Amino acid sequence: MNNTGNAVGSTSPLDLQDNAITLDQLINSDAIEVTSRIGKKLKGIAALQNIITSLDLGSFTFSDTASGLSGTTDGQYFRVPQGADSEISFIYYINTNGSAVEVAKLPGNTSVLLDDLEGLKDDITGLNLAISKVVSDVYITPQTFGDDITGIIVGLHKGLLSTESVIPNLEGNGYAKAAIKHYNDSYGSYEVITVSNGLGINKVNNSDVTPDGVQSRVSIKELKETYGVSAMINCDAFTSASGGNWQTSTLAKPVGLHIANGVAYQSFGINSAVDAPLSSDTISLVMGKDGAFFVARKEDNKTAQDYVNDGAVFSVGYGPLLVDGGEVNDISDTEKYDAVFNKTISARNIIGQKSTGEIIIIQVDGKTGEFGITGNTMGELAVKYGCQIAIGMDGGGSTQCYWQNAYSHPSTDSTPRSVCGGLAITVDNVAEFDSGSVPVTLSNGYKPISSSRNGVEIRQKGDLIYLFLNVTGALSTSAWSQISDAIPLRYRSESADFMKGVAIGSNGALVSLSTDSNSFVLSAKTSMSNSNILGTITWPHKWS
Repeated sequence: MNNTGNAVGSTSPLDLQDNAITLDQLINSDAIEVTSRIGKKLKGIAALQNIITSLDLGSFTFSDTASGLSGTTDGQYFRVPQGADSEISFIYYINTNGSAVEVAKLPGNTSVLLDDLEGLKDDITGLNLAISKVVSDVYITPQTFGDDITGIIVGLHKGLLSTESVIPNLEGNGYAKAAIKHYNDSYGSYEVITVSNGLGINKVNNSDVTPDGVQSRVSIKELKETYGVSAMINCDAFTSASGGNWQTSTLAKPVGLHIANGVAYQSFGINSAVDAPLSSDTISLVMGKDGAFFVARKEDNKTAQDYVNDGAVFSVGYGPLLVDGGEVNDISDTEKYDAVFNKTISARNIIGQKSTGEIIIIQVDGKTGEFGITGNTMGELAVKYGCQIAIGMDGGGSTQCYWQNAYSHPSTDSTPRSVCGGLAITVDNVAEFDSGSVPVTLSNGYKPISSSRNGVEIRQKGDLIYLFLNVTGALSTSAWSQISDAIPLRYRSESADFMKGVAIGSNGALVSLSTDSNSFVLSAKTSMSNSNILGTITWPHKWS
């Protein structure tokens, strides 16, 4: 136990862990009594089971306490009726070293709360607030067992945030679950990150942040390593703190509402970038202590501190509201919404929340003006994954995620783009990022050796890229033959020099593989007469 001494209702992760340990001991251990994090002695399920076992009308109901003590042994429970005119039907006692210690009173047909569980209820109320109603209440109610035995049971109401949500994992800081999956479909190439509830994410600043949010720009990899979390994602837009070009400035200031880790840094209207879309300083999603996002608007006329006073943990924004009430918010009006959102295609960074409480983050591959998505397609994609509400975060070359030990979504810039703070995934023990196998288009004249696999497949697992080859076609011993289209941007290494290797051909031939430093197309050359390439080569993922 951490034993911080914080008051009931604390949302400190250390107190949450202590509460969860106490709850686990109360429910699953054989202990009759458990001490809570604030020192209260609480009766566990084992004690209540003793009550239930003891409540047999023939053996454990006595006319008075003296008879009850005489008829029970140390640690057993008994009850004594209080008479027809009493508001209390029975008083329940435990035989403690020959003394009758009162543990509960039962009215005729109403629910009662055991005094010994008052402390547990307080702790669980605090736990409920902080873990998004995973456990919402503890109550005692009369229930009939058999024909005429009234027992007392503990009911745990679980407001599950998803079908996978559970009472917090007691290993490390595991109060939520998180997963990432890569997709290739009609929307393009993208990742979907799922966090089972709002406890698993928080917004953080660089360590040198000032009270108004000004801070040095750093990569999300550096932020992840600074905070020691499982993953880090870029989120908000920013400007140069000195008023210069944001692209070259090393000191940044966030645009619009800025709340991070329960601290108010900047309100709407304080820093509106001239070259940023209007929505970046007029609307945000704010995470409350209950684990639910709500919409904050400039027109609310609230300061950042007002939102924090109301329970805000962090804010995110930049783009317009993409989904509201489970429906796509139409942003096609070019007079109402900026062209950067409804005309320009680019990489996109979307965050939203499902009705179950799960947080959804979608990062779509793209390069401004060349490929990606735009307009209502962003909202459609968020709805596809169940979002009831969603907003666009800073996209384009800023769209990045550093997951565990590698960039699961690298910037399309030539180097990692440094940002102004980030969104941390604080869940422990996340699985290594695995993009799955993605086909690379073969050049004309080449085809798979085996029809069960694509001719060229590429896959990222953690910080390594795996290129699988299953190709047959004309190969030369003297010249390089292009066998596929360009290796997709996200799978490249820092230099084409790393993207080389040797595979096996027929008759023992060795096939050299090389990637062009300009076009990144894959070419091959064989050591002897041969038309096949079979094998796997690897290279380090860029910047990991």
